Amino acid sequence: MVLSQGPSDPRDMRVMKHFVKALALGKKGKLDKVHGRPTVDSLRCLTRHFCNAWERYHEASIPPEIKHLMAYYIQGELADELGLKSLRKEQTFLTIENFVKLHQFLWFEDFHDYVHEGYRVDDANLLNTHCFSSARVAELCGAKYKDLVLLIGWKDGEAELKLKIRRAICKGKNDRQT
Repeated sequence: MVLSQGPSDPRDMRVMKHFVKALALGKKGKLDKVHGRPTVDSLRCLTRHFCNAWERYHEASIPPEIKHLMAYYIQGELADELGLKSLRKEQTFLTIENFVKLHQFLWFEDFHDYVHEGYRVDDANLLNTHCFSSARVAELCGAKYKDLVLLIGWKDGEAELKLKIRRAICKGKNDRQT
């Protein structure tokens, strides 16, 4: 695809400034209850998402200096002009909705080019095990296929998955060893 640096090319700083300003005025924010505008962090995140998507679609890159300058522009000049806040959401625990969203991203919106789809399955299993067990993530990442047993069954009309992890005890690390 041949690209010409026309009037709407995001590799031009003026175009990016106009785009981000329009995004800030058009996007509804959740944390700013008074004006309903997005926060500085959410606007930076949206800009990053746009740049990444544009680069993927056009198979071209936006210069890194444009990206870095946009971050400073959003935090400084644009925040002052539009009254954007630097609010942060209070830290919460993982909910079922968050967990479902993580899996939806992994399976439907993840643009990473996996060498083999089995790696995506491994990532999903690590996420499931981390969320639903007391096992440490490092133990699972270091586990081999012979250490994991996946049972698939049918219970009450629904599929049921059971993951059994065999823990290897190192010599001298168990109290029962002599």
